[in-house]
Amino acid sequence: MDKTIHEQWTCKFAKVKAVVVQLDELISRIKIDHKIQKTTEEPLSINIFTTRADAGEPKVEAPKSANYQSCVFGQDTQISWKFSGIEKSQVTWFFKGQPLPTNSRFQVTETDDGTSTLSIHQAELVDQGDYIARATNADGEAEARTTLNIVCIKPIINTNLDAAMQVTKDETMTLKIAASGTPKPGIVWMR
Repeated sequence: MDKTIHEQWTCKFAKVKAVVVQLDELISRIKIDHKIQKTTEEPLSINIFTTRADAGEPKVEAPKSANYQSCVFGQDTQISWKFSGIEKSQVTWFFKGQPLPTNSRFQVTETDDGTSTLSIHQAELVDQGDYIARATNADGEAEARTTLNIVCIKPIINTNLDAAMQVTKDETMTLKIAASGTPKPGIVWMR
């Protein structure tokens, strides 16, 4: 169990235990008062408290709130995070620390179970970096981070130019080459 989660549960357990002890004391005093048929004039105080964490702030529903993801240049990809909380959260996506505007390449969808999905259409090298999904409700906020790596495919020359060629002086010669790679490679001719 993650140390932070363990500490949170230990704190919550201590709070519940304190309330139970106070309730036991109250019940004992009521029983004593009832037996001697006397009411207590002094008010009894019980401290029942909640913290924002107890009240339903959003939580990331994943073992870790950060991950790494890769996508081939030019392909579509999706980043998804699921959030829970008593109150439904509003999820905002950020890229390189700035709110991510939605457009034809970046779209966000939400499902009833609290999952927010960022879809990236035809990933480009500039899309590489950290994406943050921030869930916010009246009780607080939670963040999940994905580092997206854009994978390129090394250029390959698909035409063999090693063969000997015969050229007639003062005539035009045409050389053709085919190359593949992602992103599409540029071709530079050198003598």
